[in-house]
Amino acid sequence: EDAEIVPLVLLAGFGVASFHYRRLMRELLVRDGDSLAGGRLRIYALDYLGQGRSWPPGCDDGESPAEDGLGYSADTWVEQVEDFVAEVVLDGRGGRAHLLGNSVGGYLSAMLASRRPDLVESLTLVNATPVWGLNLPGWDGRLPAPFLPRVIGRAGFDLIRNPDVIDKYLDSAYVHRAAHDGSHPDSFHPPGHPDHDGVEAGRTLASRIRECTEGDGGHAAFASILFSPPASDRATGGPADFYATLRGLEADVLLLFGEEDEWCSPPVARRMHATLAGRGDGGGDGGEGGPATRYVSLGGCGHCPVHEAPGATAG
Repeated sequence: EDAEIVPLVLLAGFGVASFHYRRLMRELLVRDGDSLAGGRLRIYALDYLGQGRSWPPGCDDGESPAEDGLGYSADTWVEQVEDFVAEVVLDGRGGRAHLLGNSVGGYLSAMLASRRPDLVESLTLVNATPVWGLNLPGWDGRLPAPFLPRVIGRAGFDLIRNPDVIDKYLDSAYVHRAAHDGSHPDSFHPPGHPDHDGVEAGRTLASRIRECTEGDGGHAAFASILFSPPASDRATGGPADFYATLRGLEADVLLLFGEEDEWCSPPVARRMHATLAGRGDGGGDGGEGGPATRYVSLGGCGHCPVHEAPGATAG
C-alpha cells in the first residue's frame, strides 16, 4: 500500500506558513479522487522555524536558552525540511517525495534537491526567489544579536508587520485583491463540509500574517534572517549560487510562474528555464536519460499563484 502513495511536500514563502496552502490542498485532493481520505496523493506542509506556529520553547527576544546560538538561516530551514521529508514524509520507507515551493519555498526546494537527490523525485518551483534575504554584514545571524543588528531588526520587523504595510505588500504580490481580503473561503474544507469554519475561513490573509508575528521571538528571528548568509554549498563551503544549483539538479523540474509578478518577473523565470533546460544530454525534455524541464506561465496572477489561483496551479 505504501508503494502507491505519492507524497507531495508544500513549502511556503517568507512571512506566511502552511495555512497559505489550504486552498491548493483542497484543489489537489479533489482532483485526486474527490476524497479527503482516499486516493494516492498524500500532502504535507510545515512551518519553518521562526514562521507560523513553529518556534523554540520560551522565546525571549533571542535571549532564552532555546534561542542561544540559533540562527534563522537558509541552512537551518533547508536542514529542517530535509529532516521533515526523511523522518516524517518518507518515514524510513525509502522512495522520494515531490516538492512544491512558492517564493523562498522554491529556493529551499532547489537547495534540498541539490543536497539530497535521494529524497526528491521532482520539483515544482512556483515564482521561486533566486536569492536569500539581505545577507547584511557584521553578524552571522546566530542569536543573541549584537546591539546594532538588534536595533535594525526590531525597527524592520515592526515596520513590516504593521497591518497597513502587510496590506500594501499583499496588494503588490496579488493581482486580485479579493484573493487575499477574505472574499473567498480560505480553508482546507470547502463551504458545506461539516468541518468548514465560516468565520475562520473568512479571515483576511493579512490578519493571519500579523498573528504569526505576535509572539516573543519575532524581532530576534527577523534580525537573524536579515543578517544570516544564503544557503551554503557543501562542496566548497561558500555560499551556494542559485543558478549553479539549478544546473546541477538531477530531478525533473516544473516552473510555474504568475506572469504579473512584480518581483520574480518573466525574465527571471526565463533565465531559470534556460538554465534548467541545458542540463544533461536530453536538452531538458527528459530524453536521452536527462532530467525534464517544463515552464508554464500563469496569466492573471502575481507572486503567489498557490493562493491566488489554486485551480490553475493544481491543473
